Amino acid sequence: MTTQITNPELFILRRLKIPDAADYRALRLEDLRINPEAFGASFEDKADKPLQWFEERLKNGIIFGGFTKDSQLARAAGLLVLSTVKLAHKAMLRGVFVGQKSADKVWQDRWRRAPLSKLKALSRRSR
Repeated sequence: MTTQITNPELFILRRLKIPDAADYRALRLEDLRINPEAFGASFEDKADKPLQWFEERLKNGIIFGGFTKDSQLARAAGLLVLSTVKLAHKAMLRGVFVGQKSADKVWQDRWRRAPLSKLKALSRRSR
């Protein structure tokens, strides 16, 4: 069962799975190429990685994707859930990739407001 947050006028937000790896790779490389100053990784480093490397990231990490109405991956963000006893109720977004398909203001506003608490709950249910 795939758990998702849906607003059909704007986007569908769900956890990325291994079959999404090619689209995730393309989105990530696009952002690394267009906005190299925004990331610690470089386009050259990640462009050399095989698809299997991206599949492993999706398998072992918590990465969400924002999909357009026509099912195109337009955004992605990793969720880091803190594991210490006192901080387990907290999470942080990391590795946010926005792509050119979703550069409009509506997408930006909705993506920023996707609550971490819902993302954290989705990450637990979709493991």
